[in-house]
Amino acid sequence: MLDPNLQALLDSKDEANLSLGLALVASQGLQMAFEQHYGVPFQEFSQLTDFLKQHNAWDYATPVQYLVKLSLTQKNLRDLPAEIALLANLHQLRLDANQFSHFPESVLRLSNLRELFLFDNHLSEIPEGIQALEKLHLLSLSKNKFFLFPESLLALPNLRELYLAHNRLTTLPIEIDRLQDLQMISLAGNHLTQFPAALLALPRLQYLGLGSNWLDNIPDAIAQWQALEELSLANNRLTQLPESLGYLPTLKELDLSNNLLTRLPESLGSLVNLQRLDLSHNQLTHLPESMAACDDLAYLYVHHNPLESLPLSFKNLETCAIFIGENPTDTLRHYVKDWNNILFKTH
Repeated sequence: MLDPNLQALLDSKDEANLSLGLALVASQGLQMAFEQHYGVPFQEFSQLTDFLKQHNAWDYATPVQYLVKLSLTQKNLRDLPAEIALLANLHQLRLDANQFSHFPESVLRLSNLRELFLFDNHLSEIPEGIQALEKLHLLSLSKNKFFLFPESLLALPNLRELYLAHNRLTTLPIEIDRLQDLQMISLAGNHLTQFPAALLALPRLQYLGLGSNWLDNIPDAIAQWQALEELSLANNRLTQLPESLGYLPTLKELDLSNNLLTRLPESLGSLVNLQRLDLSHNQLTHLPESMAACDDLAYLYVHHNPLESLPLSFKNLETCAIFIGENPTDTLRHYVKDWNNILFKTH
């Protein structure tokens, strides 16, 4: 049994007291008593605390074995010690902006992990063992070096948020439909040349980021997403849009900026829940009159288009700010000169 005074040192929220307590355990040969009391191997515990102290990742407010969140962002790490597995209660682990070229194997033993962030590393594959993280619902792998979608992720049935932006993906596997609970997926900044139709089999999808790819076509089947709230298709090569885009009843935000659009489907007026629409940096000469029916629209960006007028009914969208930019055509500037909802700026 540990002496109460020694136990007080070990339970202290002070770095010096804890270090002294661990040193006394080692010098007095009390490792077994420590392990019986705390339920963790002494040597591994000591090495773990040293690692966390070295990287300034622990504030001592919570006993290390009860940590729920841990951030090791920007620590120039290439691997993690095996002792990380002692953090059995960890729910969130942030490993962003490090030097990982291989997935840290010790993470696979954190069976209670819910959120894992590995943004901005050098990963190109994920081991099959990730299926052990069956409680994982958020995984951030953006800004890595994935040429292929890591199919090991398909064994994570509870995954709800997946971030794979700014990699080098060219396609997605059709088997992605196994992720039936997926609600958010970011694929911006990849090398997709065709719309990833496999995603249409995910009925709970609420957010889809496909900006900064090489897409030139959107399929009619997009209307299958009856839960979609945010859709980004910015910075692609779209020249036209399907009428079915207007049949997304829950859509709140739509980003179509920086494409090659010359016209819009009349069906956009059916997006009754739309709150933000970005049409900037296209080749639009007019907008559909039907869009005046979007009563919830609060922000409409149309700058950097060769517009010479707007539907007169837009003047009545009093709660909608319409951004036409600092240098609209002279014709458009004159046309809207007495409108109260026009802003001569871009944001």
